[in-house]
Amino acid sequence: MQKNAHGVKAILESIPLFLILVPLYVLLHLEKIFHHLVNYQFAAGQITIMIIATMILGLAGRLVSRNKKKGWIISFVLMLSWFYFGIIKNYLQEKFPGSFLSSYSFLLPLIIFLLLSVCYRIIKSYSSYNKLFLFINSLWIIFIFMDLISILVQELSKSNISDEYAVHHPADSSAGSLHPDIYYVIFDSYSGSPVLKKMGYDNGMIEDDLRKKGFRIVEKSTSNYNLTPFSIGSTLSMKYIKDADTSKKYYLDDYLPAANTVKFNGLVPWLEKQQYTIRNVSFFDIEHHPALIPSGGFWDIEDIYLQQNAGLKIYKDLSWNFKLPSLKNAGSIQADIDKRDAYDDSVYASLLRIAKTAATLPRFIYGHFFMPHIPNSYDSNGKKIPVNTKLTVAEEMEGYASEIKFVNRRINDIADAILQNAHRPVVIIFQGDHGYRFYDDSKKVDEFPNFCAVYFSNQNYKNIPDTLSNVNLFKAVINTHFKHQIPFDTNRLFFLRYK
Repeated sequence: MQKNAHGVKAILESIPLFLILVPLYVLLHLEKIFHHLVNYQFAAGQITIMIIATMILGLAGRLVSRNKKKGWIISFVLMLSWFYFGIIKNYLQEKFPGSFLSSYSFLLPLIIFLLLSVCYRIIKSYSSYNKLFLFINSLWIIFIFMDLISILVQELSKSNISDEYAVHHPADSSAGSLHPDIYYVIFDSYSGSPVLKKMGYDNGMIEDDLRKKGFRIVEKSTSNYNLTPFSIGSTLSMKYIKDADTSKKYYLDDYLPAANTVKFNGLVPWLEKQQYTIRNVSFFDIEHHPALIPSGGFWDIEDIYLQQNAGLKIYKDLSWNFKLPSLKNAGSIQADIDKRDAYDDSVYASLLRIAKTAATLPRFIYGHFFMPHIPNSYDSNGKKIPVNTKLTVAEEMEGYASEIKFVNRRINDIADAILQNAHRPVVIIFQGDHGYRFYDDSKKVDEFPNFCAVYFSNQNYKNIPDTLSNVNLFKAVINTHFKHQIPFDTNRLFFLRYK
């Protein structure tokens, strides 16, 4: 046993395992934070880049020091700065917004000075570095082990989120009741008429069309959150999100995990107890009902890995100062938009197909479009328009309003398909998860009014006030169709600061 322990210690003292352990830990840590949300095909490419970068840094360290162990220690120091500079920069930006301490003018000279000083000390030292090798290797093995345990605990305790957002209302026990099919169709970032009128657009035509079909237009509807996962998670659980923090700035690493509030929402399990079948036609996973298209394809996962690449992070943040080309050219942006539009086409076709298919059990259908969220890619007639990254604010708003006209055509098509093929009572909800994003704090209150049109086949709209907010939407549905009297929450608005 002692011989084996001595052998392990000798390995840890002599072999630079940390050159592999550090990038492995970075990826494992990302997996811990974004469990099941990572695009693993993209991640595979990133780990290859990280390992190659590590080897290059290791060779550079050896050339500088002309000593094998010193070279590996220098490469370790360079790796830490390379992989963690972006995280430090974001942290300082959040803690000291606009401060000199968080500026590149301060950070870059400081990092360069510290790196040169540390590397000089290493080169001039006479240490064997055996103990330092042992410490670094052991420390990163412990880090990796702790993250593996954390991932395992997450997997075993994911029911905690389900319990937190569970819906405990009893089932409808009325004999012979015929529960309705429920269509919940989201158009992302679709503002309500009060804000659209401020933008110079009158949305009265679609509202009149839907009223003629028997819909109730919720004229003063508001979302409760201005970021999608929080809004949808809150709506589907009929309660406010516990961890939404209005004081912090939401980078992608904070924004993405909120998708779990959608995945483990309370409404879907409750409906399943009422014998509902679930059709998830969205980009969010719901427990036991995977997304139409995995969310990793749309959440700009590359921005997460960008924080672990100091070179790309610095280039992205500073390129506009020097009028350098963007990391994303017009071609790659257009490819992303085309992928998004193909997804929207799939949602549209799926909803029409579902509407035309009879079912013996009641159904809950959740569809989620990206449109009319900017950047917009359709004109009012549904004709594709090329990407333009140099639009003025006014031109961007004009494009948004134009695409809404095309969105409204799809709304009418979906509504007609459902109503013409309904074989049982039906609930139809067309809604914006939040409103237009202005990227202007002075207009943040205008990011909450959202489009909301509700259809009940029994035409009983007494539970749908003009001021209905998203968190109370399904309480109104349950009170009307499942004979409950769930009290509404007070309407509250949570402006979440986004990157």
